[in-house]
Amino acid sequence: MFKFLKVCLAAIVLAVVSGCTTVETMSRGSDDGLRALSMVAPRGGAALYVYRDRASDFGLYQMKLTINGKDVVLAPACVTRIELTPGHYHLEAGHPDLFGGEQEVDMDATVGGVTVFEFKPVARFVISGESKLIPTTAPSLLQVIHSQRLCMQSTVRF
Repeated sequence: MFKFLKVCLAAIVLAVVSGCTTVETMSRGSDDGLRALSMVAPRGGAALYVYRDRASDFGLYQMKLTINGKDVVLAPACVTRIELTPGHYHLEAGHPDLFGGEQEVDMDATVGGVTVFEFKPVARFVISGESKLIPTTAPSLLQVIHSQRLCMQSTVRF
């Protein structure tokens, strides 16, 4: 009987662990991490930083940012650097509620440009929530990264 319980417990733990989704992250001290923390656009392109702070609602959920029809997964309490070629981009901030509001933002990426947004999902009790893209600055983002110890997702390139 004891052996059966150990096997059941192991199966449950394995199911829970294997069911967890992960995102690829990088060390702040790695070449990619240092490049991301420099807040400098890639040569000939632009950089878009999107982060979720630790106080955001839906802190256990990955969220989806859609850029020109392509999805980027945003992990909780993480910052993502997205390298863009110059041009016009349409951003949609996804929300997990069935009828949740999804803010849409149009932006122009210019050579050398650095744009920063806080991805802020909002939960509400009676009415559907919404996700917001709040413009902020690179120095403010660096302060949040260090004060909240945000993880660094791997760089996404468009």
